[in-house]
Amino acid sequence: MKDQRYKASVIIPLYNQKESLDRVLQFFNYQNYPINYFEVIVINDGSTDGVDDFLANKAENYHFPLKVINQVNKGRAAARNRGIKESSGEILIFCDADRIPDKQFVNRHISAHTEHERAVVIGASYDYFGGFSRLESSNTNQIKKFSRLPQYFKKVSTLYNQQQSTSSPIAWITFLVGNSSIKRKHIDEVGWFNERFRHWGFEHFELAIRLMDNGFQLLMYKEIMNFHLPHKRDKEKILQQFEISCKILEELHPTKKVSLLNDFMIGKISLQYFEENYNNDSTSLGESQAEEIYFYL
Repeated sequence: MKDQRYKASVIIPLYNQKESLDRVLQFFNYQNYPINYFEVIVINDGSTDGVDDFLANKAENYHFPLKVINQVNKGRAAARNRGIKESSGEILIFCDADRIPDKQFVNRHISAHTEHERAVVIGASYDYFGGFSRLESSNTNQIKKFSRLPQYFKKVSTLYNQQQSTSSPIAWITFLVGNSSIKRKHIDEVGWFNERFRHWGFEHFELAIRLMDNGFQLLMYKEIMNFHLPHKRDKEKILQQFEISCKILEELHPTKKVSLLNDFMIGKISLQYFEENYNNDSTSLGESQAEEIYFYL
């Protein structure tokens, strides 16, 4: 492991998102945390949109330490692992190339780990609908006015109490990695993202299962915010990738009823049913029916 130079390393996987990445990096300039105390690592996972030249022309606009790593396309799990390998921060903060960070994003992730030792911190990723023109200002309060929490996040956040903690056996479904953090020594302890996950989704859920199995506490801080820029999704393709990723999850954790995740994601079962049947435990949630398909990222 490298000598730790920074308090935190922000890790951003990238695939053909140069325009949104530029907006994301601009907002890291506005962080209410000393910009020389954190680094941002962008892992270009085989993009074909000319992002190298694009970032080279924009380099002087970014005022924090920025490292851009190029690799052949291997998927987001491998991209994040490359970011971990290249990092030198005590705390790893995960963001995405289409998620605008709130001004307190870095500061609040770091503060949460000061308060708790063996913790995985999960923030709130809003969906933003205000158009790119409003992203010219550094005022993230204005951005929040044109944003809302996704239905998936609102649903799974009910697993947490008012102290931002949870004892639910399915808390791993709340680990939405696009706004999350963990200490570097702790992810080294349990192992990094499993690179078998090449398709969309679930590599973060698998990591969260291992973290919970090793006694780590998942904490949800809704005041740690970033804002997801909208883009088109192929729902049929995503459903196919759900199925593929769920099969990998089952193979890696055969003693757990992780197959219920796919049924929950596609709207076949409720959160209550999922929690009750995962370990045959009771739950205090009052919901009884599934509601909708969740496209949470």
